[in-house]
Amino acid sequence: MKNVPAENTTRSLWITLEATEIIELKRINQDRDGDGALEFFRNLLTPRVRAAAQKHGLALNLLTEEKNDECLPR
Repeated sequence: MKNVPAENTTRSLWITLEATEIIELKRINQDRDGDGALEFFRNLLTPRVRAAAQKHGLALNLLTEEKNDECLPR
């Protein structure tokens, strides 16, 4: 039987960023670029986190608002 953690257990995933992606993230932070941050999150981070979660058998239980905005739970 597979060892399944309790629902309230915090889980973490590590993803790798390329040097150019790190530079872009730093630029977004310095410029306080909200639209750029959302685009970076939606186009780069969300697909990688979803793929990593699926690879490791972790469920991403998204709320309705989060599904509409492509956000992941905190």
